[in-house]
Amino acid sequence: MNQSVVSGIKNKRGFICAIFFIVVFLFHFPLVAHAENDADLHYNVRIVDYNGNPFNARYAFYKEENNGYKLFKSGYIIKDQKLPPDCMVCVDDGAYFTLNLYTPLVMSSNGAVEVKDFFKQEWGTVKKDTLLNQGDEIKTTAGSVCEIQIGKNALRIYTDSNVILTSMNSDEVTINVQSGKVLAMVEGLGQGALLRIITPKTKFETTEASFLVDSSGPSLSVYRGTVNATVVSDGQRFEVPQEKGSVQLPDGSLKQTDLEKNSPDFNQAVAFENSAKQSLSQLENQKRTSSKIYTISAVSQDILLNYMDPILEGTKHRVITTTTNVASGAVKVGMMFHDKLIQTTDEKLTTAGQTTVVRLVCGGDPIGPELTKRSIADQRMDIY
Repeated sequence: MNQSVVSGIKNKRGFICAIFFIVVFLFHFPLVAHAENDADLHYNVRIVDYNGNPFNARYAFYKEENNGYKLFKSGYIIKDQKLPPDCMVCVDDGAYFTLNLYTPLVMSSNGAVEVKDFFKQEWGTVKKDTLLNQGDEIKTTAGSVCEIQIGKNALRIYTDSNVILTSMNSDEVTINVQSGKVLAMVEGLGQGALLRIITPKTKFETTEASFLVDSSGPSLSVYRGTVNATVVSDGQRFEVPQEKGSVQLPDGSLKQTDLEKNSPDFNQAVAFENSAKQSLSQLENQKRTSSKIYTISAVSQDILLNYMDPILEGTKHRVITTTTNVASGAVKVGMMFHDKLIQTTDEKLTTAGQTTVVRLVCGGDPIGPELTKRSIADQRMDIY
C-alpha cells in the first residue's frame, strides 16, 4: 500500500535537502472519533480477502490536534469488524473486503414527511418509491405517516416522529426512534440476524415479530412473536411474549401488561401486517428483499463514507503516489488533509546511488512482519 515513494539517484552537484508532501483531496468529510454504541452509524465487514498478505487491507482514525490531524488508531480490517463511516480504509495488491446493506424503499407517504439525506446532509420531501440509505433521518409532522420496506420487513412511522436509520447492515438492522412511534413487521433478516429498535431509555430487538414501540415511556406492545427489551441504564433484559406489552416506570424498571386483542391498536397492527405482506409480494418490491453487496477493492484509499455515497458511485478512490529524486541528504514525507498536515515520517537519509522507500499505510508506518495471525485476530473489536 505504497502511498509515497522517495528515491535517490546519482547527482554530481552535491547535497540536496528535500521536503515534500503528498496532498490527498479524496476526502469530503471530517475524520473524527469512531463509533461507540448502538446509536452510532457503522458498517459491518462481511468478507475480507488479503490475497495472502494481511497488511493489504487496513483502517485508520485521525483526531484533529493543534494545526493538523494526528493518527489516533490503525490496524487490519478483519471479518465482523464494525467500521464507522469516517474511518480511512486502504486496500492494495489484490485485496478486497465487502459490506452488505439493505436499501430501504418508501412504500407509502401521507402528509408532510421529510428525510435528511446522510450524504448530502440536506432535508427533502419523502415520496412513494423513494430509496433511502443507512444514516438517513425521517421526520413526520402532525397528521403524516410513512411506511418503508427493509428487505422483507416493513415499518410504519407514525405522526410527529423522528427516526434515524442507524444500521442497514444485512446482519443487523437498527432503527433509532428519537421521538414518536414505530410499528414493525419483522419477517426475518436471515441467519438469525436481529432487527433492533432503540429509544433513549430502552432498546428492543427480535428476529421475527410484529410490535409497536412508543418512545414516550417508552412502551412496547407485541402482537406476534417475541421481543427482547433491554434497559439502557442498567442492562436489565426482559423477554416480552406475544399479546403482551411493557412500559418503563420512573425507577427504570419495566412493567409487563396484557394487550386487548380487539383494541384499535391491535387491529391496526394486524391490518398493517396484512397490507405490508401484500405489498411485499408484488414483483417490483420482491426485488428489494435482498441486501446489496458493496465490494471495496484494490488499489484504493478513502474514508469509508465516500465508498458508500451513491453520488460518488463509480468514481476512483485512488492512492496518491509521489516520486522525487534526491542525490543525498534528508527527506521527510507527509500527508495533507484539508490543508492540514496529517502525519510525517521521520527523516530518511539518502546517499548518492541509493534508494530510500517511505510508505504511509493509511497514514501510519508499516507494521512489521513480526506480528502473527493470532495478534491480528486479537484486534477484532479493538476499534469499536
